[in-house]
Amino acid sequence: MFGARTFGQTEAVIWFRSAAFLLTLAASAQALAPVTVRPSWSIAGVNFLGFTGQGEVVTQPPSRTGWFAPELERRDPGTGKVSGSVLFREAGNEVGRAAFTPDLGTLAWLSRAGDVLTVQTGRGRWTSSLPGLRGTQALAFSPDGRTLAALNVYGYVQLWDVAAGRRRATLLLHSQPRRLTFHPTRPLLAVNEAGAPEGSVTLWNTETGERVLTVPGLTGVLHPFGFAPDGSLLTGRGYGVAFLDLGLERLGQGDWGLSERTLPLYTEPCPQGMGSRGWIQVVVATP
Repeated sequence: MFGARTFGQTEAVIWFRSAAFLLTLAASAQALAPVTVRPSWSIAGVNFLGFTGQGEVVTQPPSRTGWFAPELERRDPGTGKVSGSVLFREAGNEVGRAAFTPDLGTLAWLSRAGDVLTVQTGRGRWTSSLPGLRGTQALAFSPDGRTLAALNVYGYVQLWDVAAGRRRATLLLHSQPRRLTFHPTRPLLAVNEAGAPEGSVTLWNTETGERVLTVPGLTGVLHPFGFAPDGSLLTGRGYGVAFLDLGLERLGQGDWGLSERTLPLYTEPCPQGMGSRGWIQVVVATP
């Protein structure tokens, strides 16, 4: 399943297609005509966070003061109706950024001021107010739930050891990071920067904090940006999108190189009234 989120107003607009269908579509893109895509449903006033391991849509409702409430809503992917929720009242009446593992067993959130990080697992809860948290724009867990990444507007990404409750590494970047995504099976994190001299996408080892690769040919802020279940990188290419095979098994060898599968361009215009609300910036896939 794929989901898309618009920015400019808090509105979640969800497109649903199976990941297998889209991967097949990418492989045969050259022989296909442009496709039409329509939203299955849309809901205003919520923050789209991703999918659970069962494919449910996870949203975060607003608080009474306009920030985010300490609650995660599970929604049916076919109808958008709420099927359950997870409350973390320890956070107070409102929180900043939040993240979750696919089983909703581990949660992370920032205080409204952005200076206190809290992680709640099945074994307990820990908090940190170490310097460097202010300016965090996004939180994300690795697929195995062992690492929490905190993307910071001031030019770095922090990696936190979830079990130990400590900061493992700080990834220093050339410019402001805009997006990050974890590899589905390898201890790797891809980061998209606003601008960098050698390329705007870098891969980092999440266990050591070392940079593994600067992906050639990618510049600027990319829409969308995320790893697909098969390990290829789904990213914007011109006015379309493509799956990039990074050839990770061949890194360090003489025959290393990228291969690309391009998706047909979407031709369906935005639904009426959406034109002034921003553009699609996030596309994610369930396993």
